[in-house]
Amino acid sequence: MIRAEIKFKNATFMNALEQSPYKSIAELSRISDINYHTLIDLAALKRIPKDINIQVTLAKLLNCDLYDLFGQYKEVVEKN
Repeated sequence: MIRAEIKFKNATFMNALEQSPYKSIAELSRISDINYHTLIDLAALKRIPKDINIQVTLAKLLNCDLYDLFGQYKEVVEKN
């Protein structure tokens, strides 16, 4: 068993995930076919996926607006 500590900063993403039928980031990764580490980086605001198809897929699966998931955090990610 591997344990990792992650400080989640993208509250919108995490709240949307909690409200969705997916139980974890790993399950969302399997269902969406999006790399697990890409989702972890999004949750930690280390990186936002540049591929618009990934953004649209996540927004649809999590029933969120693109701006809510990505746009409002773009400036924060670019500073880091």
